[in-house]
Amino acid sequence: MTRLYRYLPIFICLLLVGCGSNDGRLPLSGTVTLDGQAMASGSIVFVPLGGGPATGGSIEGGKFQIPAERGPVAGNYRVEIVSYESTGEMLDDPDLPGQKVEQRRQIIPDRYNKQSELSLQVTAETAKNAEFPLTSE
Repeated sequence: MTRLYRYLPIFICLLLVGCGSNDGRLPLSGTVTLDGQAMASGSIVFVPLGGGPATGGSIEGGKFQIPAERGPVAGNYRVEIVSYESTGEMLDDPDLPGQKVEQRRQIIPDRYNKQSELSLQVTAETAKNAEFPLTSE
């Protein structure tokens, strides 16, 4: 039993460090503009170039914020941004026969999402205010 007490301080320190750990993840925030205007809404995804889990979040009023618990670790990422708008047309819902769904179209060019040319090297500094100025041309 005395032997156990000798290791108790080490165990407590490991427990405290482990509970507060976020596995090296960083909070990530920034802005997204389209043709100089804050993007009203959309989503942003960070895909690690070296493999591993992607992370992302929603864009509201041109801003996004990802907390450290879900944030990226330092490294290089491909960035994908999407935003949709209504076309005003209603279409048959392929999943629910007899139901209609609003047709929406992607307003962000493919070079920023499906075929993204965007990248970000995430560091403690770049994670504080990443900026993505997009153009529709």
